[in-house]
Amino acid sequence: MPTNRLIAFFIAVFTLTCSMSLQAQQDCPDSSVFTPDTFYTAVYAHELKQLQQALPATECVTRMTPEEMQQYDALRIYLYLQDVTLSAPAESAQRLLTQLSVNDNIAQLALYTQLLAKYALRTDDVKQALALTHLLTSELLPQLSGKPLADAQLAVADIHFRIGFFQSVRDLLTPLLVHDDNNLALQAAVHLWHTPRDEAQLSEVLAMLRSPKTQSVSHSVQARATFVLAKQATEDNQVQVATDYAEQAVAHAEQAGNNALILSLQLYLAQHGTNAQRESAMTRLSTLPINAMASADQLTLTTLNANRANENGDWQAASAFYEQAQALNQTVSRNKALAREYASFKLIEQATALESAKQQTALQNLKVEKQSQQQLIYLLALVCSLLCLAILVMLFVRKHKDAKRFEHLANTDGLTQVLNRRAVQEYAEQVRNEFAQTNKPFVLALADIDHFKSVNDTYGHDAGDIVLTTFAERAKLLVRQHDAVGRWGGEEWLFVLPATELSATNGLFERLRKAVAEIDIGTQTLNVTFSMGAVQADGQTDVTSLINQADELLYKAKRNGRDQLCTSTTITP
Repeated sequence: MPTNRLIAFFIAVFTLTCSMSLQAQQDCPDSSVFTPDTFYTAVYAHELKQLQQALPATECVTRMTPEEMQQYDALRIYLYLQDVTLSAPAESAQRLLTQLSVNDNIAQLALYTQLLAKYALRTDDVKQALALTHLLTSELLPQLSGKPLADAQLAVADIHFRIGFFQSVRDLLTPLLVHDDNNLALQAAVHLWHTPRDEAQLSEVLAMLRSPKTQSVSHSVQARATFVLAKQATEDNQVQVATDYAEQAVAHAEQAGNNALILSLQLYLAQHGTNAQRESAMTRLSTLPINAMASADQLTLTTLNANRANENGDWQAASAFYEQAQALNQTVSRNKALAREYASFKLIEQATALESAKQQTALQNLKVEKQSQQQLIYLLALVCSLLCLAILVMLFVRKHKDAKRFEHLANTDGLTQVLNRRAVQEYAEQVRNEFAQTNKPFVLALADIDHFKSVNDTYGHDAGDIVLTTFAERAKLLVRQHDAVGRWGGEEWLFVLPATELSATNGLFERLRKAVAEIDIGTQTLNVTFSMGAVQADGQTDVTSLINQADELLYKAKRNGRDQLCTSTTITP
């Protein structure tokens, strides 16, 4: 009997152990959810919910093969890029980056490199993003074909769009407009709407986005397409149509669970929606963690908060928001400068570093395989050559930085740090030349601070300098990124507003009027007003004549009592 009981006890323990092991395996998803077809299709179609369901529990990670671990890290990065509420998966990004050189599957390598490049942009590591994009374009894209090639072209174009390489965007995406995959074709159309080659392509893109094709794609892609239609309606001054499209886009984005896209839509509604939509958008944006947003989105939201505080008369809060916006604007400007600067030079250094890493790996293999001393010497010589090349590139980059700095000094007013007279006039000439191709209207506006001489005479030139610099800082925050404001002379300012109707100048005037109404000069607060004259280009008049017309309208506003905008048809007090 005792022997039988002992046998029964061991059988029970064995059965329980097997049951627990089987249960643990059932709790973890089968590795089939990480097959390339399932994973790639879901990522490129933005099937966010399907990918969220495929993310395994933490306790399952230790059981993954190296290949599954790479896909797990890539999945975490993708989900972070689509959801602003998630924490940055820095550990996954670093681990996946170190494994790129040992991955022989070109399609996998292309996908992982795309995700890492977008992650680098999201976390303001522009140099890393450019280096990875260079790896994609120079080494990986030439080895791809068919749909994987098209998917990679779309991803590279998305990155190039974010850093301002618009010609590359057009070259990569124009062939995809006729692709038989609707997801790809529509995503290409979304990007090309922002940077069309010409009016004919713009019409083609809009026709695609309004076609029944949009009903057969994922909710994320539908949201992006509808978002573009909302922006187009805004440009066409179809306010109700724009807000209707925006609401549809929000519904699609929510159905997809894409929080990053929802954030972009809420920022749009906060700027262009109805009063109710603006309030709702600002309330929703206040619940999102601002530090998790990209710097450009943080700048937009902070500027909105500053304007809102201004409208509510909360000058203390407005001033704090303006300071935050100024710091964020410096970060965004620095990232743009890095993109331009390293596009030609730093990419070579990064590519050299990647090549050096590959050579080091090859060197270790040579040692393991006990190959000849001659091969080892050759490799060392090659590494030395690469190091010399890297030093030369660094010296060239430094020289380029100096040239950029001198160019900035030559184009910037020393006191107010806006464009000087020569630079802002050159930009106006550039906008007029582009008008001949795009036929989009643009506005030139000349502003002059009222009674500025009395400020200098009463409070001194230091107080006058504070008024000038404060006016310039607040004006820069209120214009769009592609607008320009420059110091025309003394207390006069020239505003260059591309793709703008004359009626839109009223809004700029009112916002700037509120922003500079009170300026603290240290000893007291001054009430500051300004007058403005604005003209819209007709495609025939040269820039000098347009500025003269704006100057006449400015002095008409002065004669009519100051603190007002005067255009060719109206006066706004």
